[in-house]
Formats: sequence, structure tokens, C-alpha cells
Amino acid sequence: FSNLMYINEQEEQEKVYNTDMALAAETGENKGRLEGRIEGHLEGRLEEKQTIVKNSLKNNLDIETIAKITNLSIEEIQKINLLCNKVLMQYRQYREFMLQFYC
Repeated sequence: FSNLMYINEQEEQEKVYNTDMALAAETGENKGRLEGRIEGHLEGRLEEKQTIVKNSLKNNLDIETIAKITNLSIEEIQKINLLCNKVLMQYRQYREFMLQFYC
């Protein structure tokens, strides 16, 4: 009888453990999904602000005004501007290389 009780108790402990593990896995998955959604949302917002900065600079808006519109610091706007200029320069170099290579 005591062996049977021990087996039943062990089975109950395994059930509780398995339930806890399943719940932890589900909670972890939900947390991961939520973190992914938040990260994606923030990346989208940053890309939107970068586009606004780039377009504003193209239209000769001053950096202070852009900072007010986007709630970005002047330093962040300057970094975006430098990055855009760097990408543009790389594109022009690539285009020039391709024209020389194929023409």
C-alpha cells in the first residue's frame, strides 16, 4: 500500500511539474511575441522619423525645427544626416563603378 501511495504521489508531482513547465513555456512564448511586436513597432517608428528627417533636410528645414517636429535630439538628426550622406556617397561610387565596368 505504501509503494502504491508513493507511485501516486510521484505521478501527481510529475503532473504538477509538467503543467508548470507547459505554463512557463507558454508564458515565455507570449513574452517573446510581445517583445518582438514592441521591437518591430519601435523600429517602424524610428524608420518613420528617419524618413521625416531626410525629407526635411532635403527641403532645407533647419535642424532645430526638425528636432521639434520629430522629438529627436540635434545629435540624432546629425547622425541620421551623416548616415544618409554616407549611403548616398556609397551609392554614387557603386553607380560610377558599374558604369565604368559595363560601358
